[in-house]
Amino acid sequence: MPRHKLAIALLLSLVSSLLPTAACAQQNPHSATGISAQEVETLQARYDTLDKRVKEIEKRLSGLQLAEEQSQTAALAKRVAALESNALESKQKDNQVQAPFTVVDDKGVPIMQVTAGSVRGLYVLDAAGTTVKGVAIEGGDKPGIRVMNSSRQGWFGEMHDGTLGAYIAGDSGENDIKTLMSEDKGFEVRKNNQRIANLGITEKGNVALRLYSNASGPKNPLAAVGVSNSDNEGGVEIRDAGGKLLAKVGSDANRNGNVSVFRDSDRPIASLRAENDGGGLVAVWNDQGNAIASLSKGANGGVLELTSLGGEPMVQGGVTGAQIGVVRAGPASTPGGIMGMGVPGSFIMGKREGGGSGE
Repeated sequence: MPRHKLAIALLLSLVSSLLPTAACAQQNPHSATGISAQEVETLQARYDTLDKRVKEIEKRLSGLQLAEEQSQTAALAKRVAALESNALESKQKDNQVQAPFTVVDDKGVPIMQVTAGSVRGLYVLDAAGTTVKGVAIEGGDKPGIRVMNSSRQGWFGEMHDGTLGAYIAGDSGENDIKTLMSEDKGFEVRKNNQRIANLGITEKGNVALRLYSNASGPKNPLAAVGVSNSDNEGGVEIRDAGGKLLAKVGSDANRNGNVSVFRDSDRPIASLRAENDGGGLVAVWNDQGNAIASLSKGANGGVLELTSLGGEPMVQGGVTGAQIGVVRAGPASTPGGIMGMGVPGSFIMGKREGGGSGE
């Protein structure tokens, strides 16, 4: 109890002990105490004064007590705020865990690992607690997601050359890629980590499918299907291991279908193509680009023509307007040859049964 409250209590106890004696003396002025009525009145007046002062003190103490309680309440609120602040700071610190660390199950088998250093990542482990089968989210120099089983792994993220890509590979990762899809290489199929098929964009922006030989290497495709860089038409090319063109399916300048075979240059030695007149042409070409033999559509039927190396017609077989077969020998520049038909022995003409020949 506070000292001022204790003093008031003692004072009230003393006064109270005197009151009964004084009251008895007032009732019996000749009692043994020897206290007169006047003295009793004096004591009563003093008591009333003390009582009044006590009430004043109690009133003051009540105000002091309220102020003290308010001060204590403010101090308590301040302490609570400090505790809450410390608790929040502690909670924030509790939410931070320094790597590396491992999360285990109730049997102590690792479930997840978080690594630090140059290889930063999150690894979800298999039932045995190993990364032989699992999922990894890797950061650091090459961020990405890796999925692994006992003999293969898949990857989506940054490649060794800085591009983004996805692949399926053997245990050694990029050193044993089976299939690859990347932003610059397109889609690749590999054998012994060597490209054998590629679907992607060419240097000039067209799309192409290229097929390679594991024996000849990944630089020169043996077959390619795509869009030509020269005329933006579809085509197929067949080449040897050295990159030399052997055969081609595509179109000519008139956008007619064309099948050509090649030998030592980009000029065809034989071709099959559609013509603008609605017919077709089968031709054998020399090194100068002249068709030395051809089979084509004529006005009345098929036309077979053989030329010299210089391209001059020498032999021509066809059908006349009368639907009679004819073979003419030249050269065409000699009168009576193919065009003139005036020299005996320069042509052979069929005839109808029971009738003469005709043109």
